[in-house]
Amino acid sequence: MVDEWMRNKRIDEANARMMAEQAVIKMSSKIDWQMKEESKAGLVEAILKSGDAQTLMFHRVPFRPAPPRWSMSGMMTRAALALNCKFKHTPALKGKEAAERLTATHYTVRRSGAVGLTIALLIALVVGIIEFGEPLELVLQMGRDAVRRTAASGDIVVIAKDERSAKLFGGLPWQRRYDAQLVDTLRTMGAQAIVYEQVMADSQNPEDDQALAAAFDRAYGKVWLGALAENNRITGGQDIVLPTPTLRSRTKQAHSMFRYNIIGNVSDISTFEKIGGKTYLSQSVVLAGLKPEARSFKPDYAIDYQSIPKIAAIDVIFGMVDSSAIAGKRVIISVVSDSGAMRYPISGQGKAALSYSFVIAAETMKNGPAKELGYLIPLLLCALIGIACVLRSARWQRSAILVAGAVGLVMLVLVADRLKLHFEIVPALVALSIFGIRDVLRGNVIAAMTTNAVSGLPNLAHLPFVKGAEKSVVVAVKVERFASLVSDMTLPDHKELVESIAARINIIAPDCVVHDGDDGLYVILITPDSVVEVDLVVEQLHALFTEKVVSLDSILKIYVSIGMNDDPNLRFGERVAVATDRALHSAFVTLRQVV
Repeated sequence: MVDEWMRNKRIDEANARMMAEQAVIKMSSKIDWQMKEESKAGLVEAILKSGDAQTLMFHRVPFRPAPPRWSMSGMMTRAALALNCKFKHTPALKGKEAAERLTATHYTVRRSGAVGLTIALLIALVVGIIEFGEPLELVLQMGRDAVRRTAASGDIVVIAKDERSAKLFGGLPWQRRYDAQLVDTLRTMGAQAIVYEQVMADSQNPEDDQALAAAFDRAYGKVWLGALAENNRITGGQDIVLPTPTLRSRTKQAHSMFRYNIIGNVSDISTFEKIGGKTYLSQSVVLAGLKPEARSFKPDYAIDYQSIPKIAAIDVIFGMVDSSAIAGKRVIISVVSDSGAMRYPISGQGKAALSYSFVIAAETMKNGPAKELGYLIPLLLCALIGIACVLRSARWQRSAILVAGAVGLVMLVLVADRLKLHFEIVPALVALSIFGIRDVLRGNVIAAMTTNAVSGLPNLAHLPFVKGAEKSVVVAVKVERFASLVSDMTLPDHKELVESIAARINIIAPDCVVHDGDDGLYVILITPDSVVEVDLVVEQLHALFTEKVVSLDSILKIYVSIGMNDDPNLRFGERVAVATDRALHSAFVTLRQVV
């Protein structure tokens, strides 16, 4: 095996000094240490005396890493092996065989990105638990609402106290005699329910209060006034706000309380609230005319608030509205004047009076509110996407899975929205982004590390990434005097020479990837499922390279060898063996020696 002949190898003094000098250069560059020449010379002598020159330079002692520690990747490796033994009903490995298997699996786990996926999922889980991604979730929700924008049913009408009404009736709030006229007109037009957003907690003059009370009597059972409890910043308690006793006894009350999110949208409406020991339905429930099934629900801002019918209160009072616009419908009387009403954001649609949010909530209740399913299902889908990537080694396959997974995730939430199933998508996007960026960066780093800068061919570091490399036969081709041949060449000529050599090798081994190991060293792995035979490949390589390469005058002499050889000029094979063995963390690489 590789380790046996490496332990017994010896190098002469000249080569040992060269290796020691190169080892010092490598060490100084790695730690960014600008050593003086005398320091370098002293370190070289120390390495020579220790006898470790070849070990430092070429890692002549085979690389046998210890079993993984109890890190995240180590625990994942142990869990993977335990599950594999359990599912395959095989006895657990022991001793040296177990250590080798654990080491090889640990390398596979780290290289696959399983650790990165786990970290990404844990970060996403924390994001979901603490709701750190709420602002982004709201922004994405706006886009989702815009995709499925729908019109209101038209069964709920906003009776607007607008600028025209305010100017004609002396500003806002109105004298209540005008409210009395409005209620009477709506009643005679056939309104099913008349909801005031206002509470009317204060009295005006007795005549107007009495006129409005009489109008409420005439429309008894159809009129709802507001009710709410406000937090008192001084006492820390709640101030209960209800209509005056005179108006309260003649109407029903519905609360106008709500919760809003960080961007000001009405985000959640309770179907009922206890105020002063009494339970009040929400104005949205009254407008919907349905029995509530849930404690609270979110307004569906896919409903276009501009499609909600709006009629100016002044037009109703003066009889300028056809009865069909009111008959059988529920109305909410609200101040919508810019000077008299607070305006709240309607998700992705601008700002409007609060009554529009109540109407959207009522329309949501009529249509059936979405069922909140949280973030775990999208996160699980993201985990499956990541696992699919981990199980694939080809870069294009991983990229395709990530893109397809992201598209699938978006399609899932869009389809779910139409089915009235609401998912939170930000944690899944966080996990997918972290894993995707990490995978792209890792791919770029690996591509740079495993590619020869001059030829563009894979280098020796790419050997372990070849599928089936653990059981492959390694064949190396060494071009004699390659360094002297290319020393006077331009970069394009150098690249053309390498491409020609690689093309000739591919003629013999068409399904094998040629690896460029610099200095005229070329390596291929012949995998167990390859269509070519190793002995035939070696024989034909000798014959093929007796011809000229490119347009050079000289004939290139080719050595094809892997394994030990007494000729110092042929020790290039040792580099391939060590590189392959180190990278694969396995003793199963078959080395083919050819004289």
